[in-house]
Amino acid sequence: QSYHQDKRVKNERFFLNILANFCKKKKLELFILPKKTNSNKGHIEREYYDYLLKSHNFQYLSKEHAHENYRKIDGARFVTSINSSFGLEALSRGAKVGFFFIFKSKFKNVYVSDILWPSKIKKRGPFWTNINSKNEILRVLNYLFLSNKKLWKKNYNIFDQTLIMFDYKNSKLKKLLLNLLKNNNN
Repeated sequence: QSYHQDKRVKNERFFLNILANFCKKKKLELFILPKKTNSNKGHIEREYYDYLLKSHNFQYLSKEHAHENYRKIDGARFVTSINSSFGLEALSRGAKVGFFFIFKSKFKNVYVSDILWPSKIKKRGPFWTNINSKNEILRVLNYLFLSNKKLWKKNYNIFDQTLIMFDYKNSKLKKLLLNLLKNNNN
């Protein structure tokens, strides 16, 4: 199936064009972080974004190693995420992230694209939305662009901490594993 016939691609193109125009208007650079490494079909992903953003300026960042994107988001003014758990990871690391839940997929008659599940967080908030409209996307982008640290922190705390817990160097996991090993040896 070609790109232009796929509903998911249409939704993503719609979103990315609004994002690219927003960046241009606000004099921001648009960077695309790849999912794939350069050695693992990264060129196909690059062609996909070239297709979606053909009339816009953007930088497609190369990715040599699987965990390289974490360093790249740490210095970003803000990050946008479309139905991606990587967005939750970025949020847990302290990044300002806008979430756009614009893909709806059914698996056995159940929508499975909700990365907020199983939390009871509303589907629309200051920095997230599940509505794929220009006004709604711009609402979230403007919030990311204009919110100061105090406002961001206040609204960040709305998010369920169980979804975004960041355990630096996996200290809690290591402690749990050491306790399990200790109890198994006794």
